[in-house]
Amino acid sequence: MTEPINTYSAMNDEIAKILRMSGEQPDLYAAQYIEELQAKIEQLEAEVERLRSEPERVLAYVYESLTKEPWDASRGPLTANCLWIEIGKWIDQARAENERLRAQIVETEATAER
Repeated sequence: MTEPINTYSAMNDEIAKILRMSGEQPDLYAAQYIEELQAKIEQLEAEVERLRSEPERVLAYVYESLTKEPWDASRGPLTANCLWIEIGKWIDQARAENERLRAQIVETEATAER
């Protein structure tokens, strides 16, 4: 097994230039692919940096992913605390539903035994 190699954008640029100089189709393909991947990496890194500066937007994304509804701004700003409170409510609701179903099963079994 080979050891992992650190990669760098400047090195990727140089490799792509060398591959393009050969003029061979597989090398041109590889150069194009390296350039596309590097552009995608840069785009994703920029998006990560942007999201780091917008924690409420990230929390809203998480909230919407969980609830399939947008955060109601009339409830105030969405913070990590708010999100944990909402998750706690969902857990409480799930536990209550579990208890209701459990009681229903016990009742059904008791009725069946009579």
